[in-house]
Amino acid sequence: MSAWTIAAVIGALIVVALAFYAGKLLFMVKAQRQKEEAFLAEHNQKLEKSIRIIAAAMLEDQCELSEGVIRIRVLMDHLLPYQAYGDRFPALFDLYERVKDLPTHEARQAQDKKERRRQDREREGWERELADAIKAEAAQLKDFRH
Repeated sequence: MSAWTIAAVIGALIVVALAFYAGKLLFMVKAQRQKEEAFLAEHNQKLEKSIRIIAAAMLEDQCELSEGVIRIRVLMDHLLPYQAYGDRFPALFDLYERVKDLPTHEARQAQDKKERRRQDREREGWERELADAIKAEAAQLKDFRH
């Protein structure tokens, strides 16, 4: 055998080995992508279900509108890939923007009673103002899909 033939055989073996390796890498990338898509679908389904449950609770007056709005907004922010829903649910997002900075839990308990009552009246006023629009949006959210 000549040196050229040996070099051609070695070159062909290298090309075949690299092609095999590239194919293996492509298969691994495809499998990883399928795992990620399955995780993403399951993740979003759980969040969507929670959104639908909270929307139903809001419609049945089982939770205050401001509490439901906060919970739904946080869940929507964790849906992947991220989408802005402010245009689809403007009343929900409006109330969220108004109540998001109100103190909760220990910070609320640490407040003076007068201040808590003032904030409660203000929040309840916002809820009354937006109640019809929020309930209409909550009705849409009972069938929510990302």
